[in-house]
Amino acid sequence: MKQSTWIIISLVISLFSLIYIFTTYYGINRYLTLYVYSPDSYFKEYSKLTHGDEKNRIVISMASEYDRINKVVINSLLDQTVRVDRILINIPEDEQEIPKFLKNQYFIKVNFLGKDYGKANKYLPTLMVEKDGNSKVIILDRDDVVYGKDFIQELVETSNKHKNSIIKEGENMVLKSKYFKPSFYEKINDHMLTDYIAKHKIPVEEMKYGEKYTKMG
Repeated sequence: MKQSTWIIISLVISLFSLIYIFTTYYGINRYLTLYVYSPDSYFKEYSKLTHGDEKNRIVISMASEYDRINKVVINSLLDQTVRVDRILINIPEDEQEIPKFLKNQYFIKVNFLGKDYGKANKYLPTLMVEKDGNSKVIILDRDDVVYGKDFIQELVETSNKHKNSIIKEGENMVLKSKYFKPSFYEKINDHMLTDYIAKHKIPVEEMKYGEKYTKMG
């Protein structure tokens, strides 16, 4: 084979390697995989993962709308390095048929509220039903973001390091229901959580997460 041919082959291989490195770094490869596969595929592997906390229950809480529940976002929460006990998706609508890709998913529950709590949809219904005061409730701010593969593990580990603090990463949080007295639930509005935290001076620890998110919209 001619030397020029080897040079061309080497350049092509190098180009594809650079493309692969680039797409991997910016999460494009993972995004495409999350888009192609169904939650069923991820569910099988998810059930085999180590639980994120040996001592306490972990619940992910997020809000969405029925026609906004996104398979790619759900897959990103299943494509993690640790598992949680339940992923609650709070929907401010009357009960409807659960989307096909979420049926028979033990770890995921679509919670039809029948009423709208505004921004509090993200956390209020979950805190109301989560009886164990030591459970870690991970509040996700967005329903249109592909979350990093180790995002949940990072949140849990940071929470374990700062056991008496609320963990805040952007607008995402980790907290425990034991932080909130009955008075918290009396006046429901969009700022009830931040107002309560400030009023009662609950410690907040900021966490910086390195992996880039992929925004859906």
